[in-house]
Amino acid sequence: MAGSPAEKAGLREKDIIVKIDGKTIDEKNSLTSILSQYSVGDTVELTVNRDGQTLTLKATLEAAPSS
Repeated sequence: MAGSPAEKAGLREKDIIVKIDGKTIDEKNSLTSILSQYSVGDTVELTVNRDGQTLTLKATLEAAPSS
């Protein structure tokens, strides 16, 4: 989505986020549960799998858009 926090961080379609600040996303730790430990404005380090490569990106968390 244009201008989204994901786009600003450099995430692309089909990227797979596997860690946030070194915390592995798995059955025990979902993306949502890990992100709930942070606040709007915090910067997190994302470990991403993209086309067989592992990348590290930084993302600044923003408030979810209201619907």
